[in-house]
Amino acid sequence: GCIILGILFYIWKSIFAATVNYDLAAAEGMKPDVSNFIFTLLLAGVIAISIKMIGALLITGLLLIPAATARSLSSNPLQMVILSILVGIISVILGLFSSLELNTAGPSIIVAALVLFILSLISFKRSGALQK
Repeated sequence: GCIILGILFYIWKSIFAATVNYDLAAAEGMKPDVSNFIFTLLLAGVIAISIKMIGALLITGLLLIPAATARSLSSNPLQMVILSILVGIISVILGLFSSLELNTAGPSIIVAALVLFILSLISFKRSGALQK
């Protein structure tokens, strides 16, 4: 886990710059092709390991729902990454505990992530309504 975060921290600037403007990142000497390749390898490794633990269908939800939740709560990309990690961890913890209590299987994690996502949408709509 710490090794993956260290590598992501190392390639973060290049990936972010390439997301904004690929040609400018290449002109700055950031090597976005290499960063994209490293990121793809890391993502493939995480997916391969996660498929063994939680299954092929559930990994898709666990990759997408925390990021969507963080998107509605964050104001910048770094904050979104951190919130996405936290939402994923909280979803797994809540899902595992609810699985023990309710005697359900792996989908409990996705249900917990979905509940957090819906709560983030409700809080986002409330804060937007209060600003008007």
